[in-house]
Amino acid sequence: MIELGGNIKLEGFESVEPAKLIVAKKMIGNYAKKINEKKQYNELLVTLKVEDKEFSISVICDCGEEKLSGSKKDKNMFFAIDVALQEILGGI
Repeated sequence: MIELGGNIKLEGFESVEPAKLIVAKKMIGNYAKKINEKKQYNELLVTLKVEDKEFSISVICDCGEEKLSGSKKDKNMFFAIDVALQEILGGI
């Protein structure tokens, strides 16, 4: 598990190429900032699973009294991350 700033956790990203990991971290960090501006959260957990050349991303945002979730499966990891985090942002 990779931790970004203490309250952001990335699970399953250990096997991602370093250059792609940097971009993924940047995307997730930017969304985390946007989410935090709308609503304070305790933890943002982003999980990656790779199956048959498809990336499955699931996101759980623990906002204390409620937990928001988003998910997307796609051949493009960055698109999947974007859509899953957009679901969280839209649910606030």
